[in-house]
Amino acid sequence: MSERERIIDLGPPLVPAEIDAREAAARRAEETVADLGRLVRWVYMSLARAYKGSMEYGQQPIPQWDGGADQWGKNHNNIWPRLARHILELGVDPTMYMRAQFTYMTRGRVPLPSTFFNDMAVAKYRRYCEEWPQSLRRQYDLALLSARGQIEPCVTSLGWDYRRALRYALSNKVMVQASAMFRYCLATNEGIADVAAENHDQALGDYVFQKNAYDEAWGERIPAELRREAEEIRATMLSY
Repeated sequence: MSERERIIDLGPPLVPAEIDAREAAARRAEETVADLGRLVRWVYMSLARAYKGSMEYGQQPIPQWDGGADQWGKNHNNIWPRLARHILELGVDPTMYMRAQFTYMTRGRVPLPSTFFNDMAVAKYRRYCEEWPQSLRRQYDLALLSARGQIEPCVTSLGWDYRRALRYALSNKVMVQASAMFRYCLATNEGIADVAAENHDQALGDYVFQKNAYDEAWGERIPAELRREAEEIRATMLSY
């Protein structure tokens, strides 16, 4: 061997089992991105429908975001896997990240997914995490005050007992300004099953996408059963 020749130690060759393990890990990573991309799209479209007041939005593929040729013949890439990778790299809660982008928009307008990659989008998420629990605490206090405004006259003037007056107040969606989450939590904690059941699905939907904020703001007021349901749903959605 000449002095100019070098010996490069590449280590032992990979055995088939190691190759299979690496390929399996790569497939899992791609599946993770694909699954999270589908979740991110679903959350975005759900929020967009609420903000636009249109339940049809996103029912059909939108080439600008979902990929493919638009009406002018321009081809677009699917943005959701790219956004999923961005969220994974940030290490943030994807549902809260998406919701934060909508929170500071004017009602009726929806943010563009292409803007979710910049520093302003990250700043919105940080701000949302700081401000939203405080806002939820205020919402609870105001809703409780509104409910008491209906309960007290029923008790003092009509002679109803507290539970009957509370059921009436929580069922009155005109005079009592309160979210389904508030109605469900208070009804459940007070053992008013019919009112709780009426508000359960909407409360669960709100809670799933804002669980961390609600947990910080409302604490033990949130029934254990709702926590369990939300944790199971989130574990399925975020199983990446």
